Amino acid sequence: MKLAYVALTAQRPQKLDRALALLAEAGNRVLRVSLPVVEVETDLFPRQWAGRLRQIATKAGVNIEVVLYGNAIIDCAALTVPHPKLHRSRRLLAPMTELAPELRHPVLRKTMHELLGLAGRRETPDS
Repeated sequence: MKLAYVALTAQRPQKLDRALALLAEAGNRVLRVSLPVVEVETDLFPRQWAGRLRQIATKAGVNIEVVLYGNAIIDCAALTVPHPKLHRSRRLLAPMTELAPELRHPVLRKTMHELLGLAGRRETPDS
């Protein structure tokens, strides 16, 4: 099982609840939630998992973005991991720091806590 993180975005809370239920039904183990970030375990390979997430997003009416998939670094048309805006997005870093403050970004090798501190020092469109 791989530990992974996804970001869920929806206009209505009921859609988020539906997405969380569908995540669990699709063979993922939802471990913890700090919206918009959800910590899950999956036994699917990254591209398979991304395809399953697209199906869940469509069914639930939400947007699902892969934030991290283990320590994987993936850059292809179907999937980019880590999320390209993770290191500068307070919207992602704040919940990531709550869930896993010592988790290291696989490219930058800084912890989520360190990245959140850095993101707070500069203005970005994602803040």
